[in-house]
Amino acid sequence: MMRHLTWMGVLMAVLWLGGITPAQEEVDLGAAALQSRRSLEGAKALYDEVEFARAIQILDNLLADFDTLPQGTLPEEDAEIRLEGLKLRGLAYSNLGQTDAARVDFAAVLRQQPGLKLDEDLLSPKIIDAFEKVRKEVTGLLVVASDPPGAEVRMGGRTLGVTPLEPLRVAAGRYLLDVEKRGFAALREGIQIEPGRTTEREYALERNARSVVVITSPSGARVLVDDLEVGVTGGTPPPGYEIALLEKGLEPAAVSAPLVIPFLSAGHHVMRIEKPCYASLEADFEVTLEDSDLPLELETVVLAESRSSLSLVSVPPGAEVSVDDRPLGRAPLEVRDLCGEDVRVRMSLDHVGTWEDRVALDPTRTQTVRGDLKLTLASLGAVREVGVEDPQAEAWDSFLTDVLQEQQSYAGRILAVTADAISPAHLELFRIIQAAGSRLPVLGAELGRRLARETGADLFLVAVPASTRQARILLFGAYREAPDVIPVDGRSPAQVQELRSLLERESLRSEAWSGLLTIETAESDFPYVLRPWAGAPEGTSVLHGDRVRSVGGRPVVSRLELEAEFAGREPGSKVEVSVKRGGALVETVVVTAETPVFERPGGKDVLINKMLADLERLRRMETDQRRQNLAAMGVGLAYLTSGDPLNALSRGFENCMLAPGPGISRGSVDYLQGVSLEALGSGRQDEAAAAFSRAAGQREATLWRDDGPLVAPLAEARGRAGRR
Repeated sequence: MMRHLTWMGVLMAVLWLGGITPAQEEVDLGAAALQSRRSLEGAKALYDEVEFARAIQILDNLLADFDTLPQGTLPEEDAEIRLEGLKLRGLAYSNLGQTDAARVDFAAVLRQQPGLKLDEDLLSPKIIDAFEKVRKEVTGLLVVASDPPGAEVRMGGRTLGVTPLEPLRVAAGRYLLDVEKRGFAALREGIQIEPGRTTEREYALERNARSVVVITSPSGARVLVDDLEVGVTGGTPPPGYEIALLEKGLEPAAVSAPLVIPFLSAGHHVMRIEKPCYASLEADFEVTLEDSDLPLELETVVLAESRSSLSLVSVPPGAEVSVDDRPLGRAPLEVRDLCGEDVRVRMSLDHVGTWEDRVALDPTRTQTVRGDLKLTLASLGAVREVGVEDPQAEAWDSFLTDVLQEQQSYAGRILAVTADAISPAHLELFRIIQAAGSRLPVLGAELGRRLARETGADLFLVAVPASTRQARILLFGAYREAPDVIPVDGRSPAQVQELRSLLERESLRSEAWSGLLTIETAESDFPYVLRPWAGAPEGTSVLHGDRVRSVGGRPVVSRLELEAEFAGREPGSKVEVSVKRGGALVETVVVTAETPVFERPGGKDVLINKMLADLERLRRMETDQRRQNLAAMGVGLAYLTSGDPLNALSRGFENCMLAPGPGISRGSVDYLQGVSLEALGSGRQDEAAAAFSRAAGQREATLWRDDGPLVAPLAEARGRAGRR
């Protein structure tokens, strides 16, 4: 009873513990199946030794265990062991002359395996005859034919084969017989298989579907029937089609092979043919049924080429234009050879705004699309100022949401967008606001661009509550480094309307803080302008790289003097600035919207920029070629350290012509070029791998110092990582 105890132990564990893990179940059931197999093998050994009675005793225990389980729940391996055990016990009973007991076991086996044969060479004719007699008592023969043949036959959910089905031995009983062939109506009949008799059935199948063939010109067209895609035409026509195609004026090389759409139901259908840059074609057709298997051939479908043109105009002009995310240039712009039913057009101009929409194409004319650029506005929520008790930040969040909803419904100059997700740039801005306290927070240009990318907006609203009723509303811009401040007293609908109307003021959208972000360098050739802030009209502002010579007619030779000249200027002041741009002296004007705020770069920025200035001067003045090359390599390192791999390559490493050899040499530069290319990311991986490969071949080259570390193992490791 070992098998019985194992199964019952598993079942009791389920009931007692409320379930078992799949791994435990697999181990327990596997062990039980192994024990059953061993019991069966032991019974076979006793049977072979003519120990029939002892074999029956073991088999009784084994089969009694199986009989305790519900029918149909045995795993496949256990079901096989059970049938083997029944057959072996039936043979043992036959050898002992216990024919009635043998008949019961033989019948149980034959109901499961009606076609089972015993080995006539190993068993006596008497046992064979007894077994066959039982077969006739519990099984019958089934013959099934169909017109046309090839139909699948299933009985009791089990597949028996395809017609014509030759006499097949099956267990006696009542069954549902299913006969199915694709393209014909399915048949089902209840039949009775009589013991010892042959049951014959013949069915005439009724056709209910027909295949359809379609050919297109050109090839490569997508075919849909009743809105379901059925295939894409391809290939070339087979022999025999050419003459018919030429007679229709079609070039065979431009026509597809027949596309067979199998077994469409009889009746009305709608076919649609589509191909990019061609006009779609839709046609109705009827499927009629015939006795033959020949498909219904439709007329060759000829698609007409369809390309559209758009004339794109932005207001104001000059917006960057993209169609389906493909940059095309600046508006006004005419775009030709557009394909499809519609395209997404986007026009965007820094400091002005964006227009975006999906435009339906009309191949019969050139459409003019006007994009009225509008700034987009997002709410970044409320940030709690340090020391303010319970300012009800969530209520102020809701207030800003109401402002956005009001703005969205107003056909004004600003479009409202949502900014639900909290991004790293979002949190960084909050930290800047909290650190500024009551002073005006300054938004760096890079942070503004990051916020624009993450929110899809040009302007950002932030509430800084002073109490449950009062707050400062800060309006930041992606291209403006300091915010406008709008005081709000209360959160009523009237306040929502007032804030919404303030947002429409031209000054809040276009007037920006003006200032010069500068840094000291090692050179005394006047302050070096790293980045100008937006302010004066186009063409009159300072540019990146300008060197300031004078402000208001007074020379400046340091940053401190530059700050002193701007300190205390009134909003709206026009400040004359003289800059050295390239080799020329340029007079320009900066208009202040507020008193400028100067932002000092961090210590790392100061160090890198000083290093750049020193190295650039060294490279210009040095006469020794190796020292010139080392200076160029240093320029590349400075840019790479500051997170600018593109300038590291173009201004540094690509100008470094160190020769191969030991120490700091060609291999060092190859390695650093690989690091820069790797940092540039997508599209430059192959170039980076090639640079690392070159560096790995320079076995004596070193990094940082002439005595080490060696470049080759570093390059090999970096190259392997890139390949992964």
